[in-house]
Amino acid sequence: MATFSERNGYEIASTAIQRESLDDAVRRDVFNMFHAAQDNLRDQSNDSPWTVVDIVSMRHFHTTRDAIPSYTNFWEGVFKNGILAGQWNKTLDLIECTTTAYSSAASPAYGNLLTQRINEIFADHLVAYRFVNGEIAPLDTDEEAEAVDAAISDRDVPASARTHLAQAVSHLANRDERDLRNVVKESISAVESAARALGGGNGLVAALDALSKEDPAPHKALVDGWKKLYGWTSDDGGIRHGNNTVVEPGLPLAKWMLVSSAAMVTYLTDVSIGRDS
Repeated sequence: MATFSERNGYEIASTAIQRESLDDAVRRDVFNMFHAAQDNLRDQSNDSPWTVVDIVSMRHFHTTRDAIPSYTNFWEGVFKNGILAGQWNKTLDLIECTTTAYSSAASPAYGNLLTQRINEIFADHLVAYRFVNGEIAPLDTDEEAEAVDAAISDRDVPASARTHLAQAVSHLANRDERDLRNVVKESISAVESAARALGGGNGLVAALDALSKEDPAPHKALVDGWKKLYGWTSDDGGIRHGNNTVVEPGLPLAKWMLVSSAAMVTYLTDVSIGRDS
């Protein structure tokens, strides 16, 4: 949220998207959020902050069990330094590891609460990443992240489609070796899996044709558009064909395919089961 000074022109709000960096302000907000979280649980006589120390020390900092720092030394020293002064990608690794640790030590709901708060902080500071399905992926807006998360968490969506979307997110979120081709392949496979599970047929085109005969049916223009997209990914130079002439997709295309595929999976599910009709 813009401050009074920024809204009234006394200070200039930052408009720079943070893609391969994290400024001091976002680091402070993230650290303060985690600090408040562990204080809150400790005040409730909850042992999870101590368990988080063990998990993060061993999984992220690769500490041997006999060398795990004390509670105070971890939160006020090792962890604080990792958030405030770590290399930007390592800081994102630490944030991921810590929220996962809270999901295990406290509860999945508490871990989800932390990821939602981090997404809010990232949005406030124009950080070009969001938590999706427990992983930090290069999605610029809350709307993109929510579209993907909604499809993955929706139990009405066929399980095979949710699995493909989760795999696409993992490929996109892998900061060490991002596999954009497989982001696109898994995304389009999610639409194919959803269509086949909901309408039958062998392949996306046949499945969409089967769904088009139902009442209600998906919009014809959307069906025709996805048939063409499927054709593009499957032709000789396409993403799914896997030959040596394939042009690697860029990050913008991979992100678009993931978000669009997630939205299409949800749309096909909604139409098929009559939800929100």
